[in-house]
Amino acid sequence: MVRGAVVALLAWLLLAPPASAATSARPAGRELLAALASRDSARTQWVHARWRGSLASLRAAQQRLDRASDRYGTLLDQSVLPSAIAARDRNAWSKIAMELAERGSWTRALALLRGPLGSPAILLPVEALAAGRVESPAAALGILGFAPSRAPHDLDEAALYVASAISDSAGLARSSRAARWLLLVDSRRPATARSWGQSYCHPDGLGLNKRILLWGVGGV
Repeated sequence: MVRGAVVALLAWLLLAPPASAATSARPAGRELLAALASRDSARTQWVHARWRGSLASLRAAQQRLDRASDRYGTLLDQSVLPSAIAARDRNAWSKIAMELAERGSWTRALALLRGPLGSPAILLPVEALAAGRVESPAAALGILGFAPSRAPHDLDEAALYVASAISDSAGLARSSRAARWLLLVDSRRPATARSWGQSYCHPDGLGLNKRILLWGVGGV
């Protein structure tokens, strides 16, 4: 479930503008977890009212969702991030890290991912995006174990998409081509991922197989 959320967010994250500076941190992390649970509960009630309720119940559910979302958004920007996370709370804090990234709060997202969450493998593409915004493209690619001269073959689609996009932003054409080539040549990957890789690897319709061999074997 977390993997699907990561992949779905990546395209939007790459274009998201930086967030404004966060206001002074006050509330504790437990309040943020409670606000997240309240927002998610309100969203569930809204979905139920949308499909099974009356117009009046839908309006009331929308109002509850708006209030819960506003409170959660405020706490997301202001809450003190924890220095340690209980095992039972890891999924909730992973979700918070992704939503911080979605809001463009890259510094806070990176601190949460690297700190108490301990760089979970499933969220490395998000951590790389945050490092690319806060630190440098080289730091971002390093998180993925990716470099112009080294292209790991065991990365998933999200990591390869991020590696390619970050490489593009830094003008690292060979690294970007390597990531897209790895998306294209593995027949086990989803068709959408392979199609995205092919859209770059075959820009002019000339010699796709030869181009793949040159980029994927001789150029990595």
